[in-house]
Amino acid sequence: MAAKYEERAKTQGITLALTLRPSLGAVKGDERRLRQALEHVVDNAVRFVPTGGRVLIHGEGTHKTVRIVVSDDGPGIDSKMQVRLFDSFARFGRNNEGQASGLGLPLVRQFIEAHGGTVRLVSEPGQGTIVTLDLPRGD
Repeated sequence: MAAKYEERAKTQGITLALTLRPSLGAVKGDERRLRQALEHVVDNAVRFVPTGGRVLIHGEGTHKTVRIVVSDDGPGIDSKMQVRLFDSFARFGRNNEGQASGLGLPLVRQFIEAHGGTVRLVSEPGQGTIVTLDLPRGD
């Protein structure tokens, strides 16, 4: 999955690092929807990080859960915007390339929660953003 973004990151002068612990394992569920959720989070990070920035993808697990963390050192998100990020009716501005944000994060939350998981976002203006996806392993 990260390979999909390597060329784009390189072209944009962004460091993309992937760390998958052996404990990551697998999750049972709708592979397509889970992939879409993860790809959207990574896509956002790569899209909004400026030249020279970094995006880190870290995956680990326990016997009950899988955790995937996508962090970046981009511009960060102010608290007023964070409140609205998962609202499917909210509309936002555009990034540096003029690309509009849309329904991505509300769908990420919907797909992850449909699998019994959770999505958390922590961000501070000027400090970057961390998105954590926690999913149960399933039976």
